[in-house]
Amino acid sequence: MKLSVSRSLMAMALALGLAACGSKATFQIKGSIVEGVGNKLSYGPLTLTESVSGKKIVLQQGDSTFEFPGTIEYGIPFKVIIGATGPVSDAAPHEDCVVLNGNDTAGRQAAINVVVSCTIQTHNLTGTITVTGAGGATKGLPTGLKLINGSDTVGYTATDASVDYAFPSIPYNQTFGLVIAAQPTPPATGPKTTCILVPTGTLVASADKLSVSGRMGDTNAVVNVECTTNP
Repeated sequence: MKLSVSRSLMAMALALGLAACGSKATFQIKGSIVEGVGNKLSYGPLTLTESVSGKKIVLQQGDSTFEFPGTIEYGIPFKVIIGATGPVSDAAPHEDCVVLNGNDTAGRQAAINVVVSCTIQTHNLTGTITVTGAGGATKGLPTGLKLINGSDTVGYTATDASVDYAFPSIPYNQTFGLVIAAQPTPPATGPKTTCILVPTGTLVASADKLSVSGRMGDTNAVVNVECTTNP
């Protein structure tokens, strides 16, 4: 017999037993957080509301389980939503949360166990690549320019057509370290192109402007690459 069928039979037996005594079975709405390895809320607060009584609970950073006060009777439909009205934007800051099984009827299972699944938001480390000559006009190409981020040794290598780059999907609050690992390939004869990193916002480059370190925020981190071709 499948486990779900067994649980349903247990719930039914409980309900019938209590009905024989003149009362209905009651159930508490409770559940757990599913997120990454630790299965706990990385950031808070996160507000949950249940539809029967309209009661709300507020989860905080580090919480892994939750339960609403009071109980509901057998056969009562219920729904658990995020926030007061349910939009995902009311989830905990820096992450996206959804309720996976919060719309059900009390007694269909032996117990109510709602799952709230959360994922930490990610953003890109990105920027534009420009190449200019001494007179200000576009000149030369960034072919061979190589950028790496942290332990990512594969990195990004520019081609003749490169005008931007991106290291995608870096989680919120994760540190990064962008480095120019190789300058554009110098021609056999002619002008040489060299590049530096120019961070935006609060990001700061090293003294030689060949590296930038930072921590991912709630928007893309932008570090532009400015290359100069000297005659």
